[in-house]
Amino acid sequence: MTGRSPRSLASHISRVIRLVFFDPVCRMCGKPLVFCDETIVCRDCAAMATPVRGPVCCRCGKLLNDRSNLCGDCMLRPPVFARNLSYGLYDGALKDLILLYKYGELQPLSRLLASYLLEVYKDNLLDGGFDCVLAVPPDPGRRREFDPLSAMAKIVARKTGIPYMRHILVKKRNTEPQSTLPLKQRLRNLDGAFELKRRRRISGKNVLLIDDVFTTGTTIKRCAELLVQMDAAVTVLTLARSV
Repeated sequence: MTGRSPRSLASHISRVIRLVFFDPVCRMCGKPLVFCDETIVCRDCAAMATPVRGPVCCRCGKLLNDRSNLCGDCMLRPPVFARNLSYGLYDGALKDLILLYKYGELQPLSRLLASYLLEVYKDNLLDGGFDCVLAVPPDPGRRREFDPLSAMAKIVARKTGIPYMRHILVKKRNTEPQSTLPLKQRLRNLDGAFELKRRRRISGKNVLLIDDVFTTGTTIKRCAELLVQMDAAVTVLTLARSV
């Protein structure tokens, strides 16, 4: 028998136990999970969630058809946040992963999805000088065992060394899912839905705000408006941007 280090041997035994007794399979393609670093989804499916390619708006991250720096919406109505950066497009494997994470309540996926956010951060925001990380807050009184956005934001904060601030940005009331509503109703749906607590702690801060999907940007804009009222600068980091 070839010599193995204790750590290598323990890793090997752990993998054998998983295969023999639990037979875990990828939640996306159904193939067995055979590697120690595979959790919930296999390496191949995780690799299919690719970064956005092509020119994007330098403010909102929307995919552009030409080499312009700004999309038409940002030219006419510049958002209150400084910029939104998204890892990829809300399509294909990345969309499947996000939906699996949010609605399947599969907390182990937070590490994988946070790694996508960290990739964007390292490529674009290392010199951002951020004072804190915030996450778009969930509906009050939700009964999920974990908050998906907060779980990712905490990992981003820990890996970057930026303090994570809890209970600063909160949601006062439950709202309908934005994805189910037309644009006009999306705007009304979030009127007065968010609130800032301990406002002085955020005054003048450089904020990195985490969300999962940027579609029309209504949620992000509502949150950013409250922060900007306290003279905060807001940069948004999201997993995906709508096509």
